[in-house]
Amino acid sequence: MTVAVAPPRRRSARAARQGVVHEIAERRRRDVLAEVESTSLAEQLDAALASPAPRSIAEPLARPGLHLFAEIKRASPSAGRIAAGGEDIVARARAYEAGGAAAISVLCEPHWFGGSVDDLRAVRRAVSIPVLAKEFVVEDIQLPMLRAAGADVVPVAHCHAMLMTPTCLLPSIPQAIAVRIGGMKNGRVISTSSAPR
Repeated sequence: MTVAVAPPRRRSARAARQGVVHEIAERRRRDVLAEVESTSLAEQLDAALASPAPRSIAEPLARPGLHLFAEIKRASPSAGRIAAGGEDIVARARAYEAGGAAAISVLCEPHWFGGSVDDLRAVRRAVSIPVLAKEFVVEDIQLPMLRAAGADVVPVAHCHAMLMTPTCLLPSIPQAIAVRIGGMKNGRVISTSSAPR
């Protein structure tokens, strides 16, 4: 008699990706909470409001033609190490701008993507085009932290919904910082050019 045994079920690629995303977000939460132990949300908001005005991303994208977003990414969970250890990201960011990039995104997650908020600061200081902070936003204090570091835009897709509490993110941040960052009000985008200073 032959008995057929079903092969063990493998996790789908999507389930595997979701597992990695959850793991990254959990690690970011621990890291962020450790980083902000000595600071308050009010201090982070003050730092964000004191930073230079955000650069408009809407204006360059409204111009006719093709618009390229370049990316500073040192590593990824799927590809491993992408950039050489000592690569000059400022030189790369300047080359992207000189090559016509409309904006530059900077990966800020340190463990899987090899990035940092220091990378964000360095790129923002080096270029005159908008800079996006690609970060796993899992705590509301991260938005003013990223703004204070020079983020002109924080893509909402990088806000990790599975880990958010009901009070997390924009609802708990005073409207002034949400407007200064360039956010949503009554379902409409608030442009950075109309944000109060």
